[in-house]
Amino acid sequence: MKPQRVENFVSWMWTGAVLIGVGLVFVVRGYFFTELGMPPLRYRAALDPQIALGGGILLFLIGTGIVARAVVVRFRNQR
Repeated sequence: MKPQRVENFVSWMWTGAVLIGVGLVFVVRGYFFTELGMPPLRYRAALDPQIALGGGILLFLIGTGIVARAVVVRFRNQR
């Protein structure tokens, strides 16, 4: 496999992993911790727990889709 394709594959995997990680942080810190009594996540303004849940799930799904797509393309190009 060409080095450029490997770099492209790794780049998409890292992008997906970062989006999954940010989504999980929003879900855990922004939603679950506020449900357990901690103050809302703050950076210039308070983050509503419902928005944190929706945004976290959206980022998680986008990241998972990117990783899945990169793996499927890798297997298709392997033939």
